[in-house]
Amino acid sequence: KTQWSLSTKKLALLPSRIGSGRLGCAILLKFFQFQGFFPTDQKSIPHEIVVYVASVTNSTPEHLDVYEWGGRTGHRYRMK
Repeated sequence: KTQWSLSTKKLALLPSRIGSGRLGCAILLKFFQFQGFFPTDQKSIPHEIVVYVASVTNSTPEHLDVYEWGGRTGHRYRMK
């Protein structure tokens, strides 16, 4: 799990809003860092990782259930 930790600099990159956007962006950032590509859906992320990253970003795992992976927000975060 420690590889999924976010430094202060990476936390500063996350959107200022809370909830699904913040958690989704963090998941995309860390997943890309280790896999070299972006996940296309939540099924690609182990639940224990979602729980861990949610706690680090002051979110809840349920926020990822409403994250728009293929929507405008998901696309925008993948472009950053």
